[in-house]
Amino acid sequence: MIKNLSYKKRVHLLNLTLMIFFLYLSSFSFAAQYNFNSNCKNAYYSIINLDFNTAKNQIDYEKRLNPDNLICVYLENYIDFLSIVITEDRALFNNFKNNKNGRISLLEKGNKNSPYYNYCLAEVYLQWAAARIIFKEYVTAAYEINKAYRLLNKNQSAFPSFVPNLKSLGLFNALTGSIPDDYQWVLSIIGYDGTIERGINQLGIVLRSAQNSEEFDFLLLETTFFMAYVNLNLYNDEDKLDLLVRFIENEHTIQSFSQTSAIINYALANIYIRSKLNNDKAIQILNAFQPCESCFQFPLRNLLLANAKLNKLDDDADKYFKVFLGTHRGQNYIKEAYLKLAWHSFLHNDTLAYFSYLDKIKLRGATDTDDDKMALTEAESGILPNYFLLKSRLLFDGGYYNRSLETLMTEEAQNSFETTKEALEFVYRSARIYHEMNTMDKAISFYELTIEKGADYTYYFAANASLQLGLIYEQKQNFQEAEKYFVLAQHMNNTEYKNSINQKAKAGINRLKK
Repeated sequence: MIKNLSYKKRVHLLNLTLMIFFLYLSSFSFAAQYNFNSNCKNAYYSIINLDFNTAKNQIDYEKRLNPDNLICVYLENYIDFLSIVITEDRALFNNFKNNKNGRISLLEKGNKNSPYYNYCLAEVYLQWAAARIIFKEYVTAAYEINKAYRLLNKNQSAFPSFVPNLKSLGLFNALTGSIPDDYQWVLSIIGYDGTIERGINQLGIVLRSAQNSEEFDFLLLETTFFMAYVNLNLYNDEDKLDLLVRFIENEHTIQSFSQTSAIINYALANIYIRSKLNNDKAIQILNAFQPCESCFQFPLRNLLLANAKLNKLDDDADKYFKVFLGTHRGQNYIKEAYLKLAWHSFLHNDTLAYFSYLDKIKLRGATDTDDDKMALTEAESGILPNYFLLKSRLLFDGGYYNRSLETLMTEEAQNSFETTKEALEFVYRSARIYHEMNTMDKAISFYELTIEKGADYTYYFAANASLQLGLIYEQKQNFQEAEKYFVLAQHMNNTEYKNSINQKAKAGINRLKK
């Protein structure tokens, strides 16, 4: 039939066919969209609850309804990311990392005019960078961090009111602002140096928006977790921490999820423990958790509960350390857990078990965290701790200051210090207790004595005393003295807790620049 058409009509028909074909290709190219609808939000909340099986079913349901919704790709990557960082399982990492390039390719087919285009790409790069750092793939991680930053920066310029972007930029700024000196080469690759304060301010904007906007309410839980992490580990600003605590206590969604989401439960309890606000409340929060049988396990929650109970000197603290060790597949925190078990045994007059746990420290786990390094140092020394100093330290960590001070000030305790380290630790622990009890004259005096007596040793006492004096003088608005002690903290000879003290001192210096 086509043969019977005139040449002009055949050309017209061919052009019409080609036009329809290219229109089809064009519609296919732009069909992939980003729609964070109610189905995706439900899947996201299941992910935050670590109920990955339910989340996958919800994602599959959304795929059937909207096969071109690329938010599903982002959510699937989030599941892989959390599975890796929670377990620290190298086999899982090696298996899942094959998914990354395919997901990037899918996301790149999305609508470039959507603010979710660059955001989702950046999130995937950031998540894989974080996973790679656990397994020391630093070069690839640096490349992915660089890629993520450029995507986020571009997105911020194009869509300045897009709230999710600020969540990622906030975390990015906080983390790059605290990078230790040993890893400054990462910043040279990125070409950008963030600040913790800028990051916290951006995360604060996200929290307020998530609280007041139905469109971005799904960001509330994730951002709260990040805000808690940054405040507790990097920043040392009591006012901002108080604001965060009040925000959490008045936010029904967070309170509700703290009973069903292991990571939110962990974050909320950790705030009360690490800030020494209320160790008993932290135990209450952790015990109120309602575990989901099908949910992914989060062993760090048991480690936190074990630490809280040890700080209170509860007899059953060892039970939770053993649960953690029986469920954690990674290499971090293993040595720390065995050391805490050793301490528990020692405080219960079982020195045989104490040395047995020290032997396990030498055989198991990595030394990438400060606490794990400290555990190995104690194990290799083979020296029994001072009973009174250890007991006072644990009570202090739980915020039981009166009991901690009473333990140190007994005549029996005063006569028990046999080594230079024990005598120095007594001065340092006294300073820390007086500081938290707001007896500042005594705190300053004992901190200064700690620095005077301990500056030439590799113990962390003098370095942290310098950091704490910096914080005291910053609060007093004596910024010259504050800077002096922050700088001094960074230049001490300590090998213990070196990274965390330096990070916090660096954060203090950056605050003073404001």
